[in-house]
Amino acid sequence: MAGTASLNHEVALRSRRISLPHQDPADLFIAATAIVYGLTLVTADRT
Repeated sequence: MAGTASLNHEVALRSRRISLPHQDPADLFIAATAIVYGLTLVTADRT
């Protein structure tokens, strides 16, 4: 089942505590959203 996960204050705050090698803001928001909503993040991105 597909749905949407909103970018909210909790996600924004969580994104500031994630450490990635490149610190791309979009990737930080995606990762934080998965953490906050308890989702499994799957990607084909190799970087």
